[in-house]
Amino acid sequence: MIHIHFDKLYRYDRVQEPCFLAVPFKKGVLYDKDKIVIASGSHETDFQAKVTGRWDDGSIRWLFTRFQADIPANGTAEYKLFLDRNEFMKRDAAGSGQMLGGEYVEDVLENSGIAALNQSHAPASRTGSGNPDIVTINPDGSLTADTGCLKVELRSGTDGLFYSAAANGIELAADDITGPILKDGNNKEYSPSIERWDIIENGSVCAVVRGFGKQKAEDGEERTLEATMTFFRGKEWMDLAYRIFHDAEESFHIKSLVMKVKNPYAGKHTRTCAAASNYRTFYTIGEDGECVERVIDANYLMFESNEHMSEVMYGTFFAACQSEEGGVCVTIFQAQQNYPKAVRADKDG
Repeated sequence: MIHIHFDKLYRYDRVQEPCFLAVPFKKGVLYDKDKIVIASGSHETDFQAKVTGRWDDGSIRWLFTRFQADIPANGTAEYKLFLDRNEFMKRDAAGSGQMLGGEYVEDVLENSGIAALNQSHAPASRTGSGNPDIVTINPDGSLTADTGCLKVELRSGTDGLFYSAAANGIELAADDITGPILKDGNNKEYSPSIERWDIIENGSVCAVVRGFGKQKAEDGEERTLEATMTFFRGKEWMDLAYRIFHDAEESFHIKSLVMKVKNPYAGKHTRTCAAASNYRTFYTIGEDGECVERVIDANYLMFESNEHMSEVMYGTFFAACQSEEGGVCVTIFQAQQNYPKAVRADKDG
């Protein structure tokens, strides 16, 4: 049995918070990843697991697991990973001195060694909760990611990243999500075109897909791109990681990389917001579609202090537009660490 402790995270409840955990095992302890159970008390949680390294006898050396935890407001949470269902059923009798084959869990984990990650893209396992894999392959070869709250369709051989996206009654077509548009030092624009989508990881808790393609200019010049999307069960948001590769000898100056999401309620009363966080969140709010924006650059950071580890402990940076019926929000991850960055919202998106 392995104890998983979550310290206080936030002042509001975090329901189904996406979590991942890499666990080392001593040789001969665990052979079958599908036998594990992750639970809080008597409540089992859905998970998916992938073996990233094995010992020479076939037993698991490293196990990568994903699950979702409920963490109460201003409180802690305790979860446990059991190596099989029998151990889970005996949890109350075992107490804190749980034994694994005559050895304490500390002994199970020691001397596990370091193993190179296995890059196999085999489907992850799940607990039999009844939830399907998030990503499905359609008959025409396109991919559909469905978290239960967000549905995204991706197609190869198309301009742009998204073919369609829908959540909470909001539907966006390909033309409603443009970019990212790359602009070089001469103001030449390069638009994204995806040649293929690969499923990197797929399960009932999380799915990762990766697109490969080109940023293309009208004159035929192009740059290689890679777009990775991560989806989580029950979430109406997704993560997008975007990379552009410069594979020519001459230098290449990037002036901007811009992505736009259309306001699905354009024409109605729209409230706009742009915000940056560091200890507190500072909002710039506009009414009736007023344009608001925030910029993080070197001058901004010269006058902002951060007593935490700046690599990981900065706040969020986002823009949003909304009506009484709903809205959209875009957040730039680690904007302060990777400045300059900017967000803008107006009546159009």
